[in-house]
Amino acid sequence: MPVVVRKQDGDKFENLVELAGEEWYLPQQISALEEWLSANEGSLDPTFTWVADVGFVGRPDAGGGGPVLTREFMERCVRVNLEIWLSEYRDGDAGRYGKVVDALLGRDCSATLATNSIKLAFGDGQKGCPYIWIDPPWRLEHEGRCVMASSDYAEHAFKAWGGLLAPLRTATLSAWDDEGGTTSFSFAGGQRLVVLWDGCDVSDESWYSHWYATPGRRGIT
Repeated sequence: MPVVVRKQDGDKFENLVELAGEEWYLPQQISALEEWLSANEGSLDPTFTWVADVGFVGRPDAGGGGPVLTREFMERCVRVNLEIWLSEYRDGDAGRYGKVVDALLGRDCSATLATNSIKLAFGDGQKGCPYIWIDPPWRLEHEGRCVMASSDYAEHAFKAWGGLLAPLRTATLSAWDDEGGTTSFSFAGGQRLVVLWDGCDVSDESWYSHWYATPGRRGIT
């Protein structure tokens, strides 16, 4: 994110280009997409399905109005077989870190505990690698059943409680979602890690994040 153009081949997606930098407001994103498509229409093979995935947050000062999808723009989309997917995020953790998580989908990770916080380390897990850090409150589910929760942490029973995280010691991040401030991370083995919203919004003035993701010094390759 914020705007990623992808080529779809069956159930596989290949990223072509990222647009709009760190701009998360829809008017500027649509403008960037329209400008790019005008300049690159001839390079898109219409025998494939193309997707423009637009991840946006609502403007805090919005009072009506918004981007105009012109007829010329929509006709270009039809000619090259381009769909537009709109993904709305809260202006909080998902809005800040969604782009990093998108880049980690389909990658292997390893989960470790620090008291009752979770670190999902990607790559070889060594210093400088990408990771996702999750603070309480959270719960781990498998096929809809709660397996463990941060609220169950007890120092005297840490070994037994921490052992319940074993399925994520070696796992593949397959999907993620954010709805109403509750973020979920899904894994190929059927596990789902749910980061629960505690009623506190994250703001630019706040140092605290319920979770965050970083590409690390070594980046995502």
